[in-house]
Amino acid sequence: MEARLHFLLHSSLSEIGNATCEVVHRNLTMSCACVSEHSECFELFQNGPGYRCVPPAVKAIPTSLMDAKTSTSVLIKIVIPAMACIRRNTLGGDISSCPEGTLGDPLNGTRTPDHIPRLTVKLLMLPLVGAAASAAAPLPGCRTRCGEVDVPYPFGIGPNCSREGFSLDCNTTDDGLEKLFVFNVEITNISLPQGQARMLNEISWQCYNVSTNSSDTSEWQLNFVDTPYRFSDDLNKFTVIGCDTLAYIGDFQRADSYQSGCVSVCHNEVSLVNSSCSGIGCCQTSIPKDLAYYEVWFDSNFNSSSIWNFSRCSYAVLLEANQFEFLTSYITTTQFWYNNDGTAPLVVDWAIGNETCEVAQRDKTSYACISEHSECLNSSNGPGYLCNCSSGYHGNPYVAQGCQDIDECSDNHRYPCHGICQNLPGSYKCFCPPGTYGDALNGTCTQQQKLQSSAKMAIGTGDGLIFLLTSGIKFIKTKERYMRRMVSNWIDLHPLMRGLDLTVNLWAQRHLQQLHCLAAERDAARLTSPTLLASVRTVRWKASHWDCNTTTGGHEKLFVFNVEIVNISLPLGQARMLNAISWQCYNVSTNSIDYNTWSLNLTNTPYRFSDDLNKFTVIGCDTLAYIGDFQRADSYQSGCVSVCHNEANRFEFLTSYITTTQFWYNNNGTAPLVVDWAIGNETCEVAQRDKTSYACISEHSECLNSSNGPGYLCNCLRGYHGNPYVAQGCQDIDECSDKDQYPCHGICQNLPGSHNCFCPVGTYGDAVNGTCTQTQHQKLPSSAKVAIELLSFRKC
Repeated sequence: MEARLHFLLHSSLSEIGNATCEVVHRNLTMSCACVSEHSECFELFQNGPGYRCVPPAVKAIPTSLMDAKTSTSVLIKIVIPAMACIRRNTLGGDISSCPEGTLGDPLNGTRTPDHIPRLTVKLLMLPLVGAAASAAAPLPGCRTRCGEVDVPYPFGIGPNCSREGFSLDCNTTDDGLEKLFVFNVEITNISLPQGQARMLNEISWQCYNVSTNSSDTSEWQLNFVDTPYRFSDDLNKFTVIGCDTLAYIGDFQRADSYQSGCVSVCHNEVSLVNSSCSGIGCCQTSIPKDLAYYEVWFDSNFNSSSIWNFSRCSYAVLLEANQFEFLTSYITTTQFWYNNDGTAPLVVDWAIGNETCEVAQRDKTSYACISEHSECLNSSNGPGYLCNCSSGYHGNPYVAQGCQDIDECSDNHRYPCHGICQNLPGSYKCFCPPGTYGDALNGTCTQQQKLQSSAKMAIGTGDGLIFLLTSGIKFIKTKERYMRRMVSNWIDLHPLMRGLDLTVNLWAQRHLQQLHCLAAERDAARLTSPTLLASVRTVRWKASHWDCNTTTGGHEKLFVFNVEIVNISLPLGQARMLNAISWQCYNVSTNSIDYNTWSLNLTNTPYRFSDDLNKFTVIGCDTLAYIGDFQRADSYQSGCVSVCHNEANRFEFLTSYITTTQFWYNNNGTAPLVVDWAIGNETCEVAQRDKTSYACISEHSECLNSSNGPGYLCNCLRGYHGNPYVAQGCQDIDECSDKDQYPCHGICQNLPGSHNCFCPVGTYGDAVNGTCTQTQHQKLPSSAKVAIELLSFRKC
């Protein structure tokens, strides 16, 4: 199949006339001939009349590609010196032109007459169907590492070293280092268990050129169609950086023609905030699943012409979100582009084939999970499947005997055991050492209590002790009845002791009376403490304007201004409200747009819109909507683009939101909104200086600075709950009475601010997780039990 060579970015290297290069060379007086010192004539596609002028370096590349019979996809970036007969398409920045004197530096606007300006063109050869060498298993001698990157099978370097579609290249770069590539994209890591690879993705940019009063642009696209790779929708976000920027991401090769975009706006440096990517200088948007191709382009109506003095360049790139942190210097300098030579980290998901596990397992000759102790997992991002080693095994499931048992006992960091470790196939056990009991995993092995010498003597004398005690047996039985009655009453009062083995484990009774005394004192103290009321007590602020109104349906509802409140959280410092939905609908009758836009002003109140839990959401098939706050000194503005061309798009929301008015009617034209609230405008440190106005007045409370704007919050300390804004509002949590939130499968003991959970006497293990095991011990004779009981009895 003949290779197809495509100019990316819709570049225009225009054909000249209908003549061939041979005819042109005979007549150098022809208009627009290849007269540049650095150009050659080349009939690029040989698919019709006309010619193009290109530099000598380009001529050899397309010739070799057109003769290629390979299945390897190639992505080539070529720098072409300026020459005659190359027409630049200036509409939409189709070919990026670096300023003179920069030699390809897209971020320097200065010009030096002695340097040659450049045009950057990106070339892509689409994947071809051919006889590429692949292997069901790697041959001996195949490389397993390139530079600093491990290359596990099914990936491979060289012929017969990889599964079909997983062949990679190990190239030596200009700095002499070996680096791993797929096409011309560098790979920095491959993970078999997660089915992911990390790459370095090119950053698209748009910079205002003061000299030409126009924008220079470089826009990037990446094509993984018909390969094992898909861009991770979980870990990547399309990220746009700039102060007057609208950038788009799209895939027009899909049947449903995916397209989205992001708006980033700022008017000065003061408004920028480090680590914040919410529309001021930086914005992010998600991508759909099963995306294998994308391209980026900028809206030329958004540029830096009015703000070039402090922000000249804008950037757009699909990158790994948790590896990105916005810095304000990205706006005022070229640091973002230069951080990694114009690239950013990207995560791709990969999978084997296009079949599910169920289908793939039917053909054992092509099934990839060939190791024992391996399992198949369907891909969560597009078609195909992955192989993983079973739990307790690690290694490579794609090769025979690749999954080996994990020796957990040799890795105490990942598999902690503070006792005796026993490795098992696929698992391990961890015991407390002999003479101890408890949970060896958590390091809570306790020494078993030894009997007193008097008890040992009693056990040793056996029947002789019974004879000596005969005359006083009535006294002993009286004391025994008293003790049992006392212990029984205490058990009734303290459910944590129910189920105690009084017959076999009388040695534990030596502590019961002391515990009973302490518990009685604590319970008496609790009875005198104030009881937390079940009713909700509300703190009103002057600016809150809370109202409890009866609606037309006869229901009481809570409002702040005209916004309904559905929930208030004291610990989180949050309130949930119902926010009005703005809408825009096309009116067929009038051939115009009907719309209703909403604004909500909580200025000079305790409320701030939660930046963590809220997202500005746009729904529509041809929609660009903005959100802004023009009352701020820094005039915040951002926006979001939503595009679809038919109902087949794979939306995460309900497709009926597009075809009906269900979204608006779902909750009577409103949607849930979270607002953060705080006390005052001071920090905890400042507020605590004035005890008359300090809000955290309860004992066992603490102060927390607001994470969203000025002010502070009050919380009850850990182990306490209630209202920290009222006196004695924070009360001890009785963890023993709430087994769902504080599980204990043994003996629970409540403590001020905490609790203990023990295995029942005669057992050991982890009572919290319910793994108490019966202790192996010798049953005491009755004479020893009576003696131990007498020795341990004492009054409070």
